[in-house]
Amino acid sequence: MRLPAVLSLAVIAACSHAAPSSVSPARPRGAPVVVVANQESGSASVLNADGLTMKVLAVGNGPHEAQVSPDGRTAVVTIYGDRTPGNRLAIVDLVHDTVVRTIELGRYGRPHGVRFLAGRSDRIAVTSEVAGAVLLVDLATDSVTPVPTNGRASHMVAVSADGRRAWTSNVRDNSVSELDLAGKAFVRKLAVPAEPEGITVTPDGEEVWVGSNATGAVTVISTATGQPVFTFSGATFPYRLDASADGKRIAIVDGKGGQILFVDRATRKATGTVHLDDPRGVSFAPDGRTAWVTVGAGQVAEVDVATATVRRQLATEASPDGVGVGVRP
Repeated sequence: MRLPAVLSLAVIAACSHAAPSSVSPARPRGAPVVVVANQESGSASVLNADGLTMKVLAVGNGPHEAQVSPDGRTAVVTIYGDRTPGNRLAIVDLVHDTVVRTIELGRYGRPHGVRFLAGRSDRIAVTSEVAGAVLLVDLATDSVTPVPTNGRASHMVAVSADGRRAWTSNVRDNSVSELDLAGKAFVRKLAVPAEPEGITVTPDGEEVWVGSNATGAVTVISTATGQPVFTFSGATFPYRLDASADGKRIAIVDGKGGQILFVDRATRKATGTVHLDDPRGVSFAPDGRTAWVTVGAGQVAEVDVATATVRRQLATEASPDGVGVGVRP
C-alpha cells in the first residue's frame, strides 16, 4: 500500500494551531537539520526552523545525494544530472537555508556519493562516475583533487572516521575500490556480488558493508584482510546503507522489499524492521536514535530506531533520493 504524501496527524494538528507569521521562528541549537535531494524536481528540501515542514531550494537538474557538515552549517548536494550529465555541487548555507553557490567540476562529471572528511566541515569526498575517481574538494578554495578508483560506475563512497581511507561501490565492475585519501592513491580492488551500490564503513574502520542489488546480499568485508567475513541475507534490494555513529547498528534500505532493516553489528541479526513503500535513502541522526528515510512517493520519514516505528512523514518534492542529517549550530 503506497503511503500518502501528507504529514502525520500530529504534524497537521500542530500546523493548524500555529499562529500565522511572516517571521521565521528562531532555530534552536541542537535541533535536527535534514536535507533531501529531489531528483525529478531539481531541488533540495530542508527541514524548516519550525521542525514541522520542509523548505524547497532549487539546486539544478538531477540532484541525487546530500550530506550535512559536522558543524551543521553547510550541506552539499551532488548534481548528477538527467540525460545530460551534471558536473556541479550545490552548496547550501544551513544558517539561512539558502543555496549560496555552486562548484563547477569541469570534466569530472556525474558526481554522486558524497561524504565530509574526519569531522571537517570544509573538505569532502565525492565520486565522479565519468572520471572513475573520488574527488577531494576543498570548500574554502573550490580546489579539486582526483583519486582514481580504477573502477567503472563508481557510484557511492564510504569514508573512514579518520578521513584516511575511502571505499567506492563500482556498479559495473562488481567490485569495491579502496583508496588512500591521505596519500591520494588507489590501494586495491575487492570483488563483491553483482551490482554493488549501497555501501558504508563502520566508524572504527574495521568493516565495510556493501549491498548487491542483483542478489540481495549484503557483504561484510574486513578492511584488515580485504576478505568477506559475513553475508547478511535478509534483504532483496539493499539500495542504501548507513552505519550509526557508535558503530552498533547498520541501516539497510531494501528498496524492492519495501522495508528498512536495522542490523546489530555484533550479532549480525536484524533487531527491527520498518515497512515503507519504495524506500530510498537513509541517514542516521548523529545520536543514532533516529533515522531519516526518503520515500519515493514524495516524503521523508522520521524513524525511531529503538522501536522501529515511523514517528511522522514530511512532504518533499518529486522523487526524493539521498538524505543528509545533522544538528543545527
